[in-house]
Amino acid sequence: MEIHSRTNAVRPRVGLLYDERMCEHAKPPEDTEHHPEIPNRIKAIWSRLESANIPQRCLVMKAKEAEDKYIGLVHEQKYIDLIKSLRSKTDSQRKIIAEDFNSIYFNEGSSQSAYLAAGGVIEVAEKVAKGKLDSAVAIVRPPGHHAEADEALGFCIFNNVAIAANVLVNEKPELGIKKILIVDWDVHHGNGTQNMFWEDPRVLVFNVHRHDFGEFFPAGDDGSHVMIGEGSGTGYNVNVPWEQGECGDVDYFAVWDHVLIPITKAFNPDIILISAGFDAAAGDTLGGCFVTPNGYSVMLKKLMAFASGRIVMALEGGYHLKSLSKSVLACVEALLEDRPITGSSKSDASPLESTWRVIESVRKELSKYWPMLSGELPNTTQRISLVEELQSANRFTSDTQATPPSVKVCNSITISTSEASPLCKETKNLQIKRKSISFTEIKTLEMDGSEDVESSGGDRAWKILSQKLWDSENSVKALKEDLKKEQEKVKRLENSNSDLKTEKEISLKEVESLKKESAIYIEQAKRMKKQICSQNHVINQNSDKMMQLIENNKAQQQLLSFICSALEMRISAEQQRCNILEKKLLFADKQVASDMTATTPAGDVCTYISTPQAILLEKQLHFATVEVLVPVGILMSTMTSTSLQTPSTKRKSISDCEEMTPEDDGPEKKRCKTINNDNLITVLVEDLKREQEKVLNLGKSVAAESSLKDLALKEVELLKVESGNYTRDVVNLQNQISKLKAVINQTEAEVSKLKIEIVNSQKEQKLVSSLKKQNLSEQKKCKELEQICSLAEEIFDEFQSDYMRFQSRMETVFRKDETTEQKERKVKKVLKGVRLRLDNKRGKTRRKRKCTQRRKPEDKNMVEG
Repeated sequence: MEIHSRTNAVRPRVGLLYDERMCEHAKPPEDTEHHPEIPNRIKAIWSRLESANIPQRCLVMKAKEAEDKYIGLVHEQKYIDLIKSLRSKTDSQRKIIAEDFNSIYFNEGSSQSAYLAAGGVIEVAEKVAKGKLDSAVAIVRPPGHHAEADEALGFCIFNNVAIAANVLVNEKPELGIKKILIVDWDVHHGNGTQNMFWEDPRVLVFNVHRHDFGEFFPAGDDGSHVMIGEGSGTGYNVNVPWEQGECGDVDYFAVWDHVLIPITKAFNPDIILISAGFDAAAGDTLGGCFVTPNGYSVMLKKLMAFASGRIVMALEGGYHLKSLSKSVLACVEALLEDRPITGSSKSDASPLESTWRVIESVRKELSKYWPMLSGELPNTTQRISLVEELQSANRFTSDTQATPPSVKVCNSITISTSEASPLCKETKNLQIKRKSISFTEIKTLEMDGSEDVESSGGDRAWKILSQKLWDSENSVKALKEDLKKEQEKVKRLENSNSDLKTEKEISLKEVESLKKESAIYIEQAKRMKKQICSQNHVINQNSDKMMQLIENNKAQQQLLSFICSALEMRISAEQQRCNILEKKLLFADKQVASDMTATTPAGDVCTYISTPQAILLEKQLHFATVEVLVPVGILMSTMTSTSLQTPSTKRKSISDCEEMTPEDDGPEKKRCKTINNDNLITVLVEDLKREQEKVLNLGKSVAAESSLKDLALKEVELLKVESGNYTRDVVNLQNQISKLKAVINQTEAEVSKLKIEIVNSQKEQKLVSSLKKQNLSEQKKCKELEQICSLAEEIFDEFQSDYMRFQSRMETVFRKDETTEQKERKVKKVLKGVRLRLDNKRGKTRRKRKCTQRRKPEDKNMVEG
């Protein structure tokens, strides 16, 4: 915190916090919509304070960024991280984040400004709590009273006042702040501050705001008078919701006198924090109320009577730069005690009827918790109104500090200020200063005439009448000038209306042509979409066919490979079998040619015969170990050969062989061996023939399979060629689809442009209609001004004739030598005649006004004639 030294005092009473770095939070340049929360708000305030030499009498401070631990007292860490990350985001990313919230914009300086605003309010609140300052004003932005724990809302990012209150109560117990009063007089309800202290009895939150039965921002029932807190905080949340706009100083004074001040006396806070929003000020269209700078200073002065004057004001809303800067200046002067309290709830104007209804319902709701509110309100019917004070002057005024509901003009024309407000803006606060002759002036003339008729009575009447005539002439001239200006405006509006009509016709023609073009483009897009759908269908069908062909190809390749492997195995097996048969034939020839008595080794026989024969030989020859090698083909042949023998033959041959012993080496034994050899040879020959036939058949089958394999390979090649063609077709179709998509995107962009142009043309049509309405209203104003001028001219003529008559009478009175009594009597007669004529004139003007009102009904938005 930088502190500028001062020369006029060692320890200033009032602190001012201002830092231009908070102006870096601004609307992004690509956002073309008007936004009321702009950097010029605090610049205008500071410029106004400097022009009044306020900084030289205060302690001026700069802000430093708040720490995350303090902000985390009321906001969630996830939300704090999001706001902190805004510095590193791009503009498009910040825009997307802002769209998640209501009435918020972000730029690269938003995060720093939010941290500075929160840190600035914490800093001045600590200084006031420590006693280094008596009071302070923090000129900060962005505002904060709408910000929730996890949500930015209504121009607010961090809840500056709620953070400062939590720091004083929870983080700085050594300061001795145990009870805090938060007064939020912004025209919008401080929903965020209310929710953050909903159950805390140490912080009393007071909100006076425009509610409109839940229709005014931020909308909903949170601002209702029945929302008084929960748990231990019940009764410590006070809402005063206006039912409508147009509330002024006296409405706020009534709330202060009958609600806030009694509660504050009972609560007895240690410090008062004010969420000082100035959007209820006169001239601020966002709030629609009429609080004056003097009204804000009076409200602040009444609060300075509590908490030993320890008050911290933090800027919230306020979007009319002139009224905002004037109101802040008035409040700072009140803190410096440069402005005395002026005005009260019974001196400016009477509060609205809805104001008393709201006050009564608030007092009734809170009377359980604040007994001092249980009493009845004072008699609200006997109130002094500004109308009664201004009727004696009989003039139409535009007082900035108190705007009366109605004022008389010339004792004959009554204009409502609520109805005359548009006219006052157009005519730059035109003032009709002419007075009429009142009964009180005539009576004073009659009473004073006896003192010195020659010197005072006539001269005074002469001066009054001349003054009235002069004023009436000036007012008529002013009205004529205003009438000329209004006529010129009407002509300008007519010219602009004609230009707009031509532009409208041109724009309508363009819109029609654009509509036709858009319809053509839409039809083309539809056709293209249909073509794309059909082509996609064809592609899908072709892809399905390709998948089927690929699968068939794979299956055929697998089948061919399996058949080939099986054939190779079969051929190898048959070749082995043929070799074995050849060996057997050779062996048989050797056995036949050799000596019949030679002994055949059992192991060689068993190598080529079946298993049962090997077992038999094992029994006959008593070999210890016999290797039995039985190939598949031999086993099958032996099985077939053995199956040809009958069981009796087999048994006989076996029995014969078993009966023989090794010692029997006779002819029987040789005969048995010869029979067995012959049988074996025949069997082997037959097996050989069958195997040769099988080999021939296998060769034929192999040739057939090879031909099939060649055909399958040809089909595979054809399928590959077809798949290549299909892939080329798919690529071509994909290229066509991409081209069509590009064309569709172009057409969609053109259609969007056409829609934007159509919307612009509709806006132009609305503008033309609004200008037409404005033109009609201006014409009505001109007609009513003409009526006012005609009435003023008639009154002027009557005054002039009265003046001439009175002048001639006075000349006749002072020309002759008469006594003083005679002159007094004549003067009284003249004055009596003047009074009678005035009565007649008032009756005539009233009758004329009634006739005009009957002929033409009143328009509430126009001035009465």
